[in-house]
Amino acid sequence: LKQPGINFDNIVLSSEKFWRKPEIPQKLNINLEFKLNKSVNQNTKKGIVELECILQLEDSNKNVYVLINPIFIGIFSNNETKNMDLDTFMEKHAPALLIPYIREHITNISSKAGIPPIILPPINIFAFINKDN
Repeated sequence: LKQPGINFDNIVLSSEKFWRKPEIPQKLNINLEFKLNKSVNQNTKKGIVELECILQLEDSNKNVYVLINPIFIGIFSNNETKNMDLDTFMEKHAPALLIPYIREHITNISSKAGIPPIILPPINIFAFINKDN
């Protein structure tokens, strides 16, 4: 029942790439990819997790009609009840905490782009990140 003793200090949209074709077919497939980088700032003792999402809407011939590519940075630190190493937390838990922010961002940006809102299903982020391993 112990909590990890980690603070979620901040989340920042650090960059965004968006592109769409003027005419978009009704039926498109979602191609989704994630990239993860993590580090600890030794001066501040804060953990930094950068999660990049690359979402493309493609037709059956792999022609891309929409690209949404946000990068979110989560900042974490230990609190006074530290029960887990910050590196372990960033590896095992932090990416999953960023997913709801990415999901909400994609839904909002797609609806503002004049296309049907994209609502991502529940995601096993670790399966995406570790698919090449």
